[in-house]
Amino acid sequence: MEPKIIAKQILDFQKTLLNNFYTTHAAVQDQGEKITRQILDPLPQVPQQTKDLVHNWITTVRQGQEKVKKFQDESLNRMERFIQETPQN
Repeated sequence: MEPKIIAKQILDFQKTLLNNFYTTHAAVQDQGEKITRQILDPLPQVPQQTKDLVHNWITTVRQGQEKVKKFQDESLNRMERFIQETPQN
C-alpha cells in the first residue's frame, strides 16, 4: 500500500477521533453549564458577584474550547495539505 494512502487514512482516523472527543466534551460541558446555572441562579444566599464570576468562567472555558477546536482543525488541514502535496516516490 502507498505510504501516502496510509498517512491519509491515519490522518482521517485522527480527525474522526478528535472530532468525536470534542463533540463529547462539548456535550458534557453544556450539561455541566446547565446544571450549574439551575443550581446557582435561584439561590439568594450566593452574592451576584459570585454568580457573575462563575458565568464569566463558563464563558472563558467555552471560548478556550473553541480556540482549541479551531487550532486543531487548522493543524489537521495543514497536515492533510502536506500529505497531498508530498510527491510520490
